[in-house]
Amino acid sequence: MKIETLVEDNIVILKPQGEMINIYDQEPRLHGVVKDHIEKGYRKYILYLDQVSFIDSSGIGDIVASYVSWKENRCEFVSVVTKKRIKMIFHVTMFDKFLKLLDSIEEAKENLSPY
Repeated sequence: MKIETLVEDNIVILKPQGEMINIYDQEPRLHGVVKDHIEKGYRKYILYLDQVSFIDSSGIGDIVASYVSWKENRCEFVSVVTKKRIKMIFHVTMFDKFLKLLDSIEEAKENLSPY
């Protein structure tokens, strides 16, 4: 799995690509990238999942670990998910109850505080 990382207006945009499977055998891991940016002082995140083709339980675990780090460090975060298959995974796992799923990066930026 490759993770493209962009910083725009002090917002970290994380774009994992490909399959989020067996993430413990892959580098970089989403949670590692998140922790690195938290240590650098970033507090706003967009998780853009439209370049992800599949997520297994270890990929879900990586997202959960990232979520916990964001919460512990008082970060703001939203997700962009438009693929029906990925949205279904979030619905079945009930992630959509606590992780805001939006339709575009622009909408995601609007949902983060201006400060």
